[in-house]
Amino acid sequence: MSKADLVNEIHRNARVNFPRRNVITKDIDDLWQANLIDMQSVSKENKNFRFILTVIDTFSKYSWAFTIKTKSDSLNNVIYEYNHTYHRTISEIPANVNNKSKKRILQRYLRLVKNDNVKRKFNVGDYVRISKYKGTFEKGYTPNWSTEIFKIRKLQNTIPTTYLIEDTIRGQQILGGFYTQELQKTKYPNKYLVEKVLRRKGNKVLVKWLGLSSSENSCIDKSNIL
Repeated sequence: MSKADLVNEIHRNARVNFPRRNVITKDIDDLWQANLIDMQSVSKENKNFRFILTVIDTFSKYSWAFTIKTKSDSLNNVIYEYNHTYHRTISEIPANVNNKSKKRILQRYLRLVKNDNVKRKFNVGDYVRISKYKGTFEKGYTPNWSTEIFKIRKLQNTIPTTYLIEDTIRGQQILGGFYTQELQKTKYPNKYLVEKVLRRKGNKVLVKWLGLSSSENSCIDKSNIL
């Protein structure tokens, strides 16, 4: 293995856009989404109404809205049209969703998020790097993947599959799950790049490793420097 091989690995392109986990609701009123719309800048033009509270039931898609004082006629018309319009996701009009139709809607949701039994890319014990998301204007010469190595400790049966990992130096569990696209299996689980040589003594050197904290500084043979 050469230094160039390791550099190429951490600079490999990382995918940013990919399907994330779905939230599956199982009943009417199981989960609502709400938002407060700030109308203060135009309150004088709207009879001093300053906010509008909008709410949607994520299962039935039924929604409603409130002004701070009273409902406006125009807003009621918009909400009425929404609740009485056919929604392709649920194959139903939200206002018609009831206890009889909710089972059919749930089955439709489950079909839409079916996992398709995609083969899992990683296994427990695999050594991986974590993707480092870049903004549009970030420098291209910075790595796309972490220089630190992690190990897969658990596969989660989610849709899509997510992975739990731990760092290989301290054995510390990393919080949160990672998608397949956020991980890259490394060919060099025991190799790190040297950021700086701190001290030399004969054939030994004290080095700081790239991407690791100073607490991980170590003394190695100078012939092992990458």
